[in-house]
Amino acid sequence: MNNQIEELKKTMKRAIDGPSWVVDEWFKPLTEAKSIDEWHEDYGDVLWWTFPIEESPYCGSPLDVDWPDYHTHWTPIVIPTAPAPKEGTDWLNEESCARCGRNKPVEGYEWCSECRPDLKSKKDGSLVQCPKCDNQNLIPHPNQANIWLCGPCNQVIEEGTDINVD
Repeated sequence: MNNQIEELKKTMKRAIDGPSWVVDEWFKPLTEAKSIDEWHEDYGDVLWWTFPIEESPYCGSPLDVDWPDYHTHWTPIVIPTAPAPKEGTDWLNEESCARCGRNKPVEGYEWCSECRPDLKSKKDGSLVQCPKCDNQNLIPHPNQANIWLCGPCNQVIEEGTDINVD
């Protein structure tokens, strides 16, 4: 893993316009062991090390009943994201939102209008269009519910007005 991180750092250093030491600073929280004195219970479980490294790390906290009491340094646990589906795999249920799984998705999209409030839709899941220019990417008002703005023509659309639906 350290080799992969080093390769990623090299690639990033070549790609950025700023000084290369910035990239090293970005990765320090993940790769640099911190002293036990820097640990606090708010960090929760972490990986505990002794130096030189001669064994696998202990996973947990000094508050654990079985704490070995000889580890001196720690690093955070990096939580991985779920793996992406393989290409060609039909992993979506087209009848439910890909994010919450509860609601019907907006027609032509994977998410429902609750998870993607920028996609204004009617109860049947069909996408609302601007009555003036047929734009389908309506922008929700930042402070008022049920009011939308059409970017291309600046039309203000309120809930209950006559709107076009696919």
